[in-house]
Amino acid sequence: MRILLAGVSCVGKTTIGARLAGLFEYRFFDLDIEIERFFGTSIERLRNRYLSSHDFRVAGSQVLKHVLSQDDSRNCVVALPPSGLLSGYWKVINETQGTTIVVLRDTPESILRRITFYDIDSRSCKRA
Repeated sequence: MRILLAGVSCVGKTTIGARLAGLFEYRFFDLDIEIERFFGTSIERLRNRYLSSHDFRVAGSQVLKHVLSQDDSRNCVVALPPSGLLSGYWKVINETQGTTIVVLRDTPESILRRITFYDIDSRSCKRA
């Protein structure tokens, strides 16, 4: 089974995804990290290459398709980016069998406590 975690930034997709994958002994993928690895650059630098968010998501969806096509992704947990249910991502998800989508929610106050700012190279700068 493939479990895809969706939700706003800082809701806990990566933290919960890694723990869930450990409990099920599944492979864990953080799609933001996979996108940076695939394209060899930070998310922000990659976003700057595209004229629109839609175009960026279409490029990112190539990575989701690549991740979900790997043999070791038959049983996995994937933390999607905040826009993970839009545009190209949604198309890839609809074409992939055996996926369960879980949308994480939290209170705004709790999310604000977890916000971290990053520089253009995806290095943590400081917490809010």
